[in-house]
Amino acid sequence: MGLDIEKVAMLTGMVDKLVQIKRVDKALDENVVENNRIGYKPTFPLLGQCLVNLERFDDAIIILTKAIEYGYGDYSFLYRGRSYLRKKDADIENAIYDLEYFLSLIKSDESYSKNDFATTYYYLGNAYLEKASSLKDSNFINAENNFVKSIELYNKAIEYDKDSYIYYRDLGIAHTIFNQEEKAVLYFKKSLEINENQPEIIKMLNNLNSN
Repeated sequence: MGLDIEKVAMLTGMVDKLVQIKRVDKALDENVVENNRIGYKPTFPLLGQCLVNLERFDDAIIILTKAIEYGYGDYSFLYRGRSYLRKKDADIENAIYDLEYFLSLIKSDESYSKNDFATTYYYLGNAYLEKASSLKDSNFINAENNFVKSIELYNKAIEYDKDSYIYYRDLGIAHTIFNQEEKAVLYFKKSLEINENQPEIIKMLNNLNSN
């Protein structure tokens, strides 16, 4: 009877993951920091990424917070990474805080590229849209204010990168969520002009056009 290649691959992957977990836990133990920097090793950003890969998001947030606290690592990764994890953990307010604080840090720093600004405004737009969507049924006025904010941020992202189909796509999705079909159609068409290989957007556009 021959080997089941898929099962072998699955078991190998499980073993690799267990080994990685053991290594990460050991690294975490070695990097325990009390109330000062004694024993601190500059591996927090790397550990944070490893924990994300292992889907240990709460631990990753703690580690990235430590890295920020000690000023070690690329702020682009640390703040945007922590914001992503907080958003994943449904902590939208703190996710927004991280992105807005990161923007305040880089506005006068010429080392950051247009893409850094574009992606940060885009992520921030996503966070405000998620907040708006969560409030839509319970507090429409507040939801609408957050929706307007998300639209401003998506457009800000486009100022830095006019060739991203993703920004136009998500503008279309945002307008769809808040029943602004004409604007949604406009942005979906713009997104498809840049990248026509978007079957889900084509489907949404066809549905809007048939209404």
